[in-house]
Amino acid sequence: MRKFHCLKSFFKLVGMALALCLLMTAVSCTDHSSDPEDKTPEKEDTPSVPQITLAENGTAKYVVVRSDMTGNTSLETKLSLQIKNALSAVTGAEFELKTDWENKDDNAALTEILLGNTNRAESVAAMEEVAVEDEYLVRVSGNKIVIVGNGEKALTEAVTYFLTTYVGWRGAEDFTPSATLSMDETASYRGTWTPPVVYEEPWTPEITCAPQRATKILLADCPSGDNGLTLGTLQGLAAANSTTQILFRANSWDKYLPYIKNDAPEGFGVKVAEKNSDGFAWTLDTLLAEYAKELDGYILTDTGDESVYVAITLAHHLNAVVVTPTNVAAAERAGLSLVLDVSGYDDAWLKKSEYFDLLNTEVAVEQPANMAPKMIDYAVMTGCYINFYDGTEINRHNAMFDFLDDGAVVLGWNNTLGEYDTVKSFSEMNVCMIPSDHAYNVSTLSGFERAGKVNQEQYAEEKSYAVEDEKRHTVCFIMSDGDNMQWMLNDFSSSRWYGSDLRGLFPMTWGLPALLGDLAHPMYMYYMNTQESSDEFIMQLSGLGYTFPSKWDADERDAMAERLGDTMAARGIKYMNLLDDQGFTEQNLHSFTQQDGIEGIFYTDYANYAGYHGKIMWVDDKPVVSARYRLWSGPEDGSLEAIARGINNAPADVKNEQAYTFVIVHAWSGMNSNGDFSGGGSSMEAVDELILMLDDNVDVVTASEFMGRINHYLGK
Repeated sequence: MRKFHCLKSFFKLVGMALALCLLMTAVSCTDHSSDPEDKTPEKEDTPSVPQITLAENGTAKYVVVRSDMTGNTSLETKLSLQIKNALSAVTGAEFELKTDWENKDDNAALTEILLGNTNRAESVAAMEEVAVEDEYLVRVSGNKIVIVGNGEKALTEAVTYFLTTYVGWRGAEDFTPSATLSMDETASYRGTWTPPVVYEEPWTPEITCAPQRATKILLADCPSGDNGLTLGTLQGLAAANSTTQILFRANSWDKYLPYIKNDAPEGFGVKVAEKNSDGFAWTLDTLLAEYAKELDGYILTDTGDESVYVAITLAHHLNAVVVTPTNVAAAERAGLSLVLDVSGYDDAWLKKSEYFDLLNTEVAVEQPANMAPKMIDYAVMTGCYINFYDGTEINRHNAMFDFLDDGAVVLGWNNTLGEYDTVKSFSEMNVCMIPSDHAYNVSTLSGFERAGKVNQEQYAEEKSYAVEDEKRHTVCFIMSDGDNMQWMLNDFSSSRWYGSDLRGLFPMTWGLPALLGDLAHPMYMYYMNTQESSDEFIMQLSGLGYTFPSKWDADERDAMAERLGDTMAARGIKYMNLLDDQGFTEQNLHSFTQQDGIEGIFYTDYANYAGYHGKIMWVDDKPVVSARYRLWSGPEDGSLEAIARGINNAPADVKNEQAYTFVIVHAWSGMNSNGDFSGGGSSMEAVDELILMLDDNVDVVTASEFMGRINHYLGK
C-alpha cells in the first residue's frame, strides 16, 4: 500500500533539528577556525571554501532532475517536487523540474540537482557507494548535486537533509529568504535512515487509515459551507501528520467519544479539549491558528466550478488547507500564504498535471464538495482523488475513475447516476464502494486500533445445533443496508433500528460494513459493547464494500474475497450477506466460500432480494442460503401478512430445506405512527409485528443458529 506524506511531515523527526545543526558544522561555507579566541591576523587571510551558486537574484542556476525509467516511483516524483518548490520559495527563482531522458547523452556541462537513480554518471557512481540498505548520500560532484538513497526511506531522509542543511527550508513558516543561495563545492554527507518508534497496530488494515492515533482531540462544533470545506481539509491534514487531531460534533459522536476518552471498556484514554488555551470554543480562526506552523499555506479555489475538487485532491500533497474568496482572510490572519490558486482549473488539468501520479490509487472519494466537511477530511488524509460525476452516462463515470487499482475502494455515493449504475460502474472496474456520503470524522476515527473480535454468545465452541423437537420451521431476520457506513455513524443507533426498545426481545441479525473496524473503530466498539445476547453481527454487503462480484474479473474477485475473509477472521465474524446482480452461481460464490474466514453466505439479489425463493446452494461444502422473503413495504409479497402466511404454511421439519427461511428486512420500510407498514417508520416494530403472526412451531434465531441447524441437518 502506498503511503503519502506532506512536505512538512518529513521535517518532524525526533531530534532532527539538533542533528542537522551538528551536521552543518561539517559542510558549512562559513569560517572554520578551530579556536574562537584565536585573534591572529593570519585568520583573515585564510582562503574561503569554493562555492557553487544554486540561485542568484531571482534566477535559478540549477535544474532538478529525476529518473524517467519505467521503475520510477511516485515517491521520487513527489520528492523532486518538494525540492523544486522549496528552492523556489527560498530564493524567489523559478526552478525547473525535468527527467533524465532530456539531455541523456549530452549533460556533462549542465548544472543539475540529481535525485535518485538517474542515468547520469554521477548518480550511478553514488548509487554504487550506498550498497547498504537505508544508507543515503548527498554531495556535490562537479557541476552536479547528487542525492541518492538505498530504499525509499533513505531517499526521503536524503532530501530532508539536503533541504534543511543546504537550502534552509523547514516549512513555509520557518525559512529565511535568500536572493543568493550557495553551497560548499566540497560538500558531502553520508547517513543512514533509522526507523522511528511508531505505534504498532495489531494487524494491517485493508484500507488506507490515519498513520497515527490521536493522543489529543480538539472537539468542535460541525462547520458547513466554505468553512466546512476549509476545516474539513484541515481535519484531514491533522489526521495525516499530527497526534493532535480534530473531531466535529456530528452524527453519533456522543456514542463513540466515550471509547476515545476511555470512559468505557477498551477505551483509548485520549485527552479531549473543547476549548483553546484562551478558554474559547474552537472556531475557524482558532483552529487555523492552532495548526498554522504545521502547514505550508493555503490553496485558493472557487466553489462554483471543478477547481474545488482539484484543490481538495492537492491539499495533502501541498500540505495546504483549501480556502475560497469568502474565508481566505481567515487563513491569512493565521499567517498562511498562498501556495497555489487553482480557480478555474478542471479535472482535465489535474489529470495532465505533475501531481496526478502522486495520488493514492487504492482509495478515492465520490462526493459533492458542497457537502463538506463530510468525507473531505478522508480524501485529504489519504491523498486520494475526489470528484463527483453529475450525470447519467455510466461510461463517463467509468472514465472518471478508471485509473484506480484493481481492488480499490471508493467512499461516498452518487444519487445522480443512481444506485444500480454507480455500483455497476465500479464493479466493472473491480472496485468496491462504501456508502458514506454523510459520514463525518472518518480521517480521525481511522487512526484508532483496528483489531478486536466480536464477543457473541452464538460463537461458543462445541455448541450443538440439534433440536429436541424436529418438527420446527427456522427463521432468521437480517436487517439490510449494513454496508452503509454513514448510516452506521449516523442514525442506525436510533429507535427505528439498533436503538429500538424492542432490541433484545427477539433474535435479530445485523449487518456491519467490513471496513467499519478500520475506518471508524470507536463506533465499531460501541456496537460490539452494547449488543444483547439476541443480537448478532454479520458482514455486509458483497465484499470490502458494496459491489456486484459477478461483474469482476475472476482473479480480482478471488483477491478481493481473500481480503474480506482475512478481515472477517480478524473480527471473529463467520457469516456474510452477499448482494449481487444475478450472481447466485457456483463460480461466483466459490471466490468467497473458499476462504477459511467465511463459513456461510446469506444471498440477496439486487432486482428482487428474494428472487431465488430460499434456495440453498452448497459450495465448497458451505451453505449459501438465498432470501426466501423480503420484508419490504410496497411489493405485495413483502407485506407482513404475506410473509407470515408463507412461513406458517411451509414445512416444519428440520431435515427439509423448505423449513428454513431467511427474511431480509428492508431497512427503509417499517411501522409508521398510525400502525401501518409503509416506507419509513420503525423496521424493528415491523419485525416484531410479523413475529407475533407466526405459529408456535416457528423458531426465530440469529444467523449462527440458523446456519448451524442447516449444517447439522442438511450438510453434506
